[in-house]
Amino acid sequence: MQKLIKSISIAVLMLLMQGTAQAQRPLPDAKKVQFGYLLYANYNLYQWYQKPTFLRANFRSSGQILNVLPGLGLGLWVGKPKKWILSLEGGGEFAPFTLDINKFKGMGSIAVPALIKCSLPFSKQQSALFAINFGAGAQWTWSEIYAVPTEFKYGPTLNTFFVTYIAEIGLSMGALGENLKRVRDFSFYARLGANVNGAITFNAGLRVGFWNGLLK
Repeated sequence: MQKLIKSISIAVLMLLMQGTAQAQRPLPDAKKVQFGYLLYANYNLYQWYQKPTFLRANFRSSGQILNVLPGLGLGLWVGKPKKWILSLEGGGEFAPFTLDINKFKGMGSIAVPALIKCSLPFSKQQSALFAINFGAGAQWTWSEIYAVPTEFKYGPTLNTFFVTYIAEIGLSMGALGENLKRVRDFSFYARLGANVNGAITFNAGLRVGFWNGLLK
């Protein structure tokens, strides 16, 4: 029994020493430019949409707190992961319980944002990165897409999307893999959009991203 305990202790110690050595391993050359694809899942903590006046004169807004379903997206990126990353991203978000608490007009919403984004690390701890993210683009939004009362079923309001021009800001922390080929990050984001005729969209939440490089 003593020999078994001693063997297990030695094995655990070796694993800890190996993990420490890997954590202290220097990062690859920061001058290397990498190119690849990304996959992400996001979760809206809060969202609020206001239709333009040409779709509805009154009772134009709807919202939801704590969506039950994650949004999914993908994109392409290029950059020096220790210094900067530019990405082109697009995704979809379905929120089944979006509604107006003041006037019930139906439920559900779909948002399809597309953005060009820039990620700029401001702090590096070994292989960990802390970054600020900026983005701009457009969002296509549908709201009140089912369970619509009879008084709102007809006219231009039913199942009609509207477009807003969006700006997004976020803070992320991530882990950088060897050879600058993989980045895994977790971020908080806030995305605001607007357009003519009073159209407004707002989304804020959490996101997990998987950045995979294609170059050797």
